Amino acid sequence: MGRQLFAEIRPLCYTGSLTQLQRLLNGWRRAHFAAVITSSPPEWARLPDGKTRIHVPPIVASAFCIKPRGLLTKVQCEKVDDLKEASTEFAAMRALAMRFRGLLRRGNIELLDTWLQNAASSGIHAMRRIAATLRRDTGAVRNANVKPWSNG
Repeated sequence: MGRQLFAEIRPLCYTGSLTQLQRLLNGWRRAHFAAVITSSPPEWARLPDGKTRIHVPPIVASAFCIKPRGLLTKVQCEKVDDLKEASTEFAAMRALAMRFRGLLRRGNIELLDTWLQNAASSGIHAMRRIAATLRRDTGAVRNANVKPWSNG
C-alpha cells in the first residue's frame, strides 16, 4: 500500500522517500491495531454463555501450538484451552507438536517413525506436509538429534 500511495503523492510534490512514508504509515497502523485490540469484542462475538469467541491471529495460534504449558502465562493457558475446546484440529496439531518437541528434546529418535505416521494420517494439511518433508530427510533429522553440532 505504501508504494501505491508513494506513486500517487510523488507527482503532488512529495519530496520525502518511500522509507519515510512507510514509517509514517506503520505508526498509523500500530495505533489502529492497538485500538482494535483494546476495544471490547463486538456483539456477534459473544456466545450465549457470556464468553466471547476467540480471535487469535494465525501466528499466535502457531506459537501456542509449540509452546509448552509451563512457559505460557495464565491468560495464554486459558486461550489455549479455549482454542482446544473450539477446534479439534488445533488440539490435534498441538498434541502432535508437543510430542515432536518432546521426542527431539529427549533424544528419543526411535519414536520418530511413529510420529511421522501419526502426523501423516492426522488429516491436518500442515502436519501431512511436515511429515512428508521430514520423511524425505529422515537421516538429517536423526543425525541432528543424535550427533553433537556447532553453529560456528
